[in-house]
Amino acid sequence: MATLDGVTGHFPDAIYRIEQGIISIGRVFRVYDTDRNLVAYVKHPLLKIKEQFDIYADEAETKPLLKAKVRRLIQLNVCFDLTEPESETLLLSVKKRAIRSIFRDRMEILDAEGTVIGSVDEVGFALLRRFIKWLPHHWVITIRGEKVAKVDQRFTFFRKKIDVDLTGNTGRIDPRAALAAVLTLMHEVEGAG
Repeated sequence: MATLDGVTGHFPDAIYRIEQGIISIGRVFRVYDTDRNLVAYVKHPLLKIKEQFDIYADEAETKPLLKAKVRRLIQLNVCFDLTEPESETLLLSVKKRAIRSIFRDRMEILDAEGTVIGSVDEVGFALLRRFIKWLPHHWVITIRGEKVAKVDQRFTFFRKKIDVDLTGNTGRIDPRAALAAVLTLMHEVEGAG
């Protein structure tokens, strides 16, 4: 089981909304629960040689939840390691499959030992979305062959809104890890636009 110790009580298997800030320096994403309470905040850096970002529980950036850092500066399949902020203990890795993502986005989820335990896969009209940029994206997260979450981008003109439905998870992946995987996906796939 892909779990992260300690904070699962703050993140139940529920539906979360990720929203991108309209006006901000860098790419800012806020994660809300169904009651519109802020549960996570991340600001992706714009100009860094080695990509990394921190996920916080608050906008003041005083309560770190996870760190995401690119494993190597130059790599075909970009791999983000997700670590505990205090101990730097590797929890999971999220690896983009560059060649497989040409027609349909795919990121693998690896445990701390480097074993592939799941994936984030684009579903629906992926090829059509390559040409019509405003079409919403849809993904599913699977762990050990079982669907644990669905991720749906909502159409809006001014900001990105992504719903992450973890109600079918039943404890197979810590919701922090699933949300971090989606935030990494937003960083890699969605880009600055």
